[in-house]
Amino acid sequence: MNDKHIDKLLARIERECRDDLKLVRQFEISYFDTHYLEELYKQWKQLRANVHRSYEYLVAIVATAPIFILLSGIGEWLEISWLSAFIFGFPISILAFLVGMIVQHKKHGSLKQYERTGAIVRSELQRRHDKMYI
Repeated sequence: MNDKHIDKLLARIERECRDDLKLVRQFEISYFDTHYLEELYKQWKQLRANVHRSYEYLVAIVATAPIFILLSGIGEWLEISWLSAFIFGFPISILAFLVGMIVQHKKHGSLKQYERTGAIVRSELQRRHDKMYI
């Protein structure tokens, strides 16, 4: 193996290990320190807000699809050619939504998986802060 190939592999490993929330899903949570889990939970809450906001944007994009059809229909009915051109916005908004969903899923995984990770960290923190925890 040459040095460039090794450097590429090391860069990929570093990039994959940078995601601490993914580490929680891969390893048993009891290995992590309580202070580290508290910081990780704060990070998760902030990222969760960002993820939900971007999903809301995607829903807003796909919600415009019927508006494009309506505007195009009105343009056809009133025989206004430039308004009829809005029909091209329909497939564009659907395509933008699908591409956005794929990018979101690649970057963060599914929402269910993301919420489950937060629930794991939250339940472990609750268990550790319980007075009966030894």
